[in-house]
Amino acid sequence: MKNTGNRRKFWFMFVGYFGYVMVLFYLVLGLGFLLTSVFEEFISTGIARIVLGILLVLYSFFRAFRIFKQVKTQKDE
Repeated sequence: MKNTGNRRKFWFMFVGYFGYVMVLFYLVLGLGFLLTSVFEEFISTGIARIVLGILLVLYSFFRAFRIFKQVKTQKDE
Protein backbone atom coordinates (compact mmCIF):
# COMPACT_ATOMS: atom_id res chain seq x y z
CA MET A 1 0.00 0.00 0.00
CA LYS A 2 2.72 2.47 0.88
CA ASN A 3 4.44 1.96 -2.49
CA THR A 4 1.25 2.96 -4.33
CA GLY A 5 1.07 6.18 -2.30
CA ASN A 6 4.67 7.02 -3.20
CA ARG A 7 4.00 6.44 -6.89
CA ARG A 8 0.95 8.66 -6.78
CA LYS A 9 2.87 11.39 -4.97
CA PHE A 10 5.69 11.14 -7.49
CA TRP A 11 3.21 11.33 -10.37
CA PHE A 12 1.56 14.47 -8.96
CA MET A 13 4.97 16.07 -8.47
CA PHE A 14 5.97 15.20 -12.04
CA VAL A 15 2.75 16.62 -13.48
CA GLY A 16 3.19 19.76 -11.38
CA TYR A 17 6.73 20.39 -12.57
CA PHE A 18 5.71 19.65 -16.16
CA GLY A 19 2.97 22.26 -15.79
CA TYR A 20 5.51 24.85 -14.66
CA VAL A 21 7.77 24.02 -17.60
CA MET A 22 4.87 24.37 -20.03
CA VAL A 23 3.94 27.77 -18.56
CA LEU A 24 7.50 28.96 -19.18
CA PHE A 25 7.46 27.44 -22.67
CA TYR A 26 4.25 29.23 -23.67
CA LEU A 27 5.45 32.50 -22.16
CA VAL A 28 8.83 32.39 -23.93
CA LEU A 29 7.25 31.34 -27.23
CA GLY A 30 4.66 34.10 -27.02
CA LEU A 31 7.28 36.71 -26.20
CA GLY A 32 9.40 35.35 -29.05
CA PHE A 33 6.55 35.94 -31.47
CA LEU A 34 5.97 39.43 -30.11
CA LEU A 35 9.48 40.77 -29.62
CA THR A 36 11.68 39.08 -32.22
CA SER A 37 11.65 38.44 -35.93
CA VAL A 38 12.84 34.85 -35.60
CA PHE A 39 9.47 33.39 -36.56
CA GLU A 40 8.93 35.55 -39.66
CA GLU A 41 9.69 32.66 -42.00
CA PHE A 42 6.91 30.58 -40.39
CA ILE A 43 4.30 33.35 -40.12
CA SER A 44 5.05 36.17 -42.52
CA THR A 45 2.02 38.34 -41.67
CA GLY A 46 2.88 40.76 -38.88
CA ILE A 47 -0.60 40.92 -37.40
CA ALA A 48 -0.87 37.12 -37.22
CA ARG A 49 2.40 36.94 -35.28
CA ILE A 50 1.20 39.62 -32.86
CA VAL A 51 -2.15 37.93 -32.31
CA LEU A 52 -0.53 34.52 -31.81
CA GLY A 53 2.05 36.00 -29.44
CA ILE A 54 -0.63 37.70 -27.34
CA LEU A 55 -2.71 34.53 -27.23
CA LEU A 56 0.28 32.45 -26.10
CA VAL A 57 1.20 34.93 -23.37
CA LEU A 58 -2.39 35.08 -22.13
CA TYR A 59 -2.61 31.29 -22.19
CA SER A 60 0.57 31.02 -20.13
CA PHE A 61 -0.94 33.34 -17.50
CA PHE A 62 -4.12 31.26 -17.51
CA ARG A 63 -2.14 28.05 -17.02
CA ALA A 64 -0.10 29.63 -14.22
CA PHE A 65 -3.30 30.74 -12.48
CA ARG A 66 -4.78 27.24 -12.74
CA ILE A 67 -1.62 25.65 -11.34
CA PHE A 68 -1.52 28.15 -8.49
CA LYS A 69 -5.19 27.49 -7.71
CA GLN A 70 -4.66 23.72 -7.81
CA VAL A 71 -1.65 23.87 -5.49
CA LYS A 72 -3.57 26.09 -3.08
CA THR A 73 -6.54 23.68 -2.94
CA GLN A 74 -4.24 20.69 -2.42
CA LYS A 75 -2.54 22.42 0.51
CA ASP A 76 -5.93 23.21 2.07
CA GLU A 77 -6.99 19.55 1.99
